[in-house]
Amino acid sequence: IAVAEAESSAKLNAAAVGIFDAGGRMIGQWTARPEELSGSGVMAAMLAPPGQYRMRVAVTDEQGRAATADYDLDATLETAGPIRMSGLVLGVSREGNFYPRMIFSSEPSAIAQLELLDLPRGSMPTGRLEIARSLNGPALASLPGAVTPGQDATRATLSGVLPIGALPPGDYVIRAIVSSPDGPSGRVVRTLRKVG
Repeated sequence: IAVAEAESSAKLNAAAVGIFDAGGRMIGQWTARPEELSGSGVMAAMLAPPGQYRMRVAVTDEQGRAATADYDLDATLETAGPIRMSGLVLGVSREGNFYPRMIFSSEPSAIAQLELLDLPRGSMPTGRLEIARSLNGPALASLPGAVTPGQDATRATLSGVLPIGALPPGDYVIRAIVSSPDGPSGRVVRTLRKVG
């Protein structure tokens, strides 16, 4: 899943996302339908085998301005013992729904969530979420994550609310640490950018 945001004043009229392998060959593409361009951001979903890729997002707005952004994508899953973990997604909750977000301003909180796969039967992992200034620096805040079982007994979602309202503008590292009852812990990280 790819999420891209434009300035809030920009009204997008076209957007596309492509995934390229190490040889520059496109292995996946998504093009927005008109109804998917109602906000300042877009969300795309594509399939790719595990590996290293370059993802490119290209957009144009109503004034004809164009922009692209490239991202080095590591499409492999981190592990915590036998459990595989998806990437960490940040967003906000509006009217009970989750909306992915990359840039935060005056929101009092952010939602963090990730999917857990290959859970051992009969045991549920635990997890916590941390806010830090650097990848391995001390945590500014640490709170337990809620693990919600999925419809399939081998899957669950780890989520939590991050208190970001009092944080000064800047970049922060959000760390999700998952502890498996049958093995070691693992973690995934994501940068949270606060602009206001």
